[in-house]
Amino acid sequence: MIKWEVVNDKFRNYPQAEIKLPVRSTKFSAGYDICTPIDITIWKDQTVKVKTDLKCKMSPDLVMLVFPRSSVGIKEGVMLTNTVGVIDADFFENEDNDGNITLALTKISGGVSKFKAGDKIAQAVFVKYHTDGIEVDQIRQGGIGSTNEQ
Repeated sequence: MIKWEVVNDKFRNYPQAEIKLPVRSTKFSAGYDICTPIDITIWKDQTVKVKTDLKCKMSPDLVMLVFPRSSVGIKEGVMLTNTVGVIDADFFENEDNDGNITLALTKISGGVSKFKAGDKIAQAVFVKYHTDGIEVDQIRQGGIGSTNEQ
């Protein structure tokens, strides 16, 4: 089960922006295209963080992996700063940010890249995963890096 939603108003960073829910663009697309909610300009060696104002509810046996779209990485020289975003099922509606998915984009080559609100900049691929059978009862209470604090 995969269900995209806009985060609750309290956690929106761009309340005036039209948020496009991610979709697969073609019949055999593995990834759901994530659009930027705002205009972005990135210069070489610059990093820009963009909160998407999106959250995703997924089955507990799924993990979302987030990658730059190939056109963003190859044509624009823009990569995700953390190389691959890993979004766990319990990130959805966490108390820190309601599961607002953040993209940190770094320009590694070329001059400047510009993206308009609504442009597809990343893609989310869902993968079923298996655990080692050891039960973990800890509940997520925050966003990025929060499990290091527990």
